[in-house]
Parts: sequence; C-alpha cells; structure tokens
Amino acid sequence: MKKSIAVILVFLVGMFIEADRLHYVAKGTLVGTMIDAQVQYSAGESQYSIKVKMRATGIVKMLSGGQVETHTSFGRIKNGEYFAKEYKIEKRFKHIHYLRRYLFDYKRKKITKISTKWEKGKKLYENKETLKYFAHNDILTLYHNIVRYKKKHASGHFAIALAGAEKEGGKLKFFFPSGKKLENERKILSEMSAGIIKVYMRRKFLSGGKGNLTFAIDKHGIASKVVLDSVKVLGKVVLKHTK
Repeated sequence: MKKSIAVILVFLVGMFIEADRLHYVAKGTLVGTMIDAQVQYSAGESQYSIKVKMRATGIVKMLSGGQVETHTSFGRIKNGEYFAKEYKIEKRFKHIHYLRRYLFDYKRKKITKISTKWEKGKKLYENKETLKYFAHNDILTLYHNIVRYKKKHASGHFAIALAGAEKEGGKLKFFFPSGKKLENERKILSEMSAGIIKVYMRRKFLSGGKGNLTFAIDKHGIASKVVLDSVKVLGKVVLKHTK
C-alpha cells in the first residue's frame, strides 16, 4: 500500500504551470483527502526551477507512515521547451530517508540515476546506474512540454520519453481528444475546461494493471483538475487546484 501511494504521488505532480505558488489537494473516493501538495515555480527566459512538497493526510498518512515527499527539478529553457539538468526525489517517513537523483549529461547523451537510503541517520546503500535511454524530460517538466506539444497538435495519440518513468519503459503515451471525444471527457470530469490531456498508464496498483491520468486544462494553461482512475484500494483519485 505504501509503495502504491508513493507511485501515485509521482504521477500526480506533473501539472505545473507558470505561477509562483500553487496548492493542490488530492482525494480518493474510498479514503477521502489523501495528499496536500504545495508547488513553487520560477522561470526566466533561459532557466527554470520547480519544487513540489507533498504530505500524506488522513488515513493515507497512517498507511504511509506519515510520508513527506519532495520533488525538485531545475534546468534550462530553449525556445519555450524545458530541458532538465537535475531531477531529485526525496522521501521521508518514520526513520527512513530516501533520495533519488537524475543527472542529465547532454554532451554524452546519458542520464545517471543515483539512489541512496538512510535509516535512523545511517546510510544503508548508494546505487548508481545509467539509464538505458536518454531524454530531456523528467516528471516535473513533462506537463510544460506536453502543453507546448499540444499547441502544434490539436488532437491525436503521442508518446514522450522522460526520466522517472523507467517502469513505463521510459516513455509515457498520451492523447489529445477533440470533437465529441473532448466533450465526453468534459462531461466525465464535470469540468468545462479549455482542453483535455489524457495520459495512459500501466501499473500494478491499477485495477487490471492499467488506467488513465486525465488533466482538465483551463484557458490559462493551468491544470484545474486531475483524475487518476482505477486505483486499487483508493478508488478514483482526484486532484484539485485550490489556490
């Protein structure tokens, strides 16, 4: 259960937009409020930084051992596209501290992943590996670059490579609906958004091993609502932008 909650957190932090600070709350249909997320974002003409801090709440706080998870990414922006230099995931619960770093080497076209774990302040291990593929995206740049991609492609099925999705084969498949399909998605989400982005997922914590992560996008490019369906134990997970 704890592992599935952690994975859900990773995929629910993809909705980041051009605002200094944002607040999201996630609720599961079977467990109520489960995640409180604070987003800090800054970007200039050529540089960006994103930080997301998430706390488990309610029954999920108990099931996850009071988990606090922080994701950070920084890098450069070129022609409106985001290129990650480092992506970091930090998890803390009870006496455990876990850190994973992705270092992007554009010259050698490789990504190095360093995983470290401590328990009660004592380092248990540090593993280093090179990913089998190269990409300039991570989980936190993903939303920006998909929205940018959508400006050139009104509808259709696509795929994008990113660090942090190794269990997905290194790529996430997504869909931009239009016409009747777009209207149907709006009705399902009960959200009259300007656009919809649907990301396909295959994970063990989803019923039948697969599900969808659907983003409702407002006219400013903000993800006003995000829904992850078919989650075992938790039911449907809904993330809402509150302020």
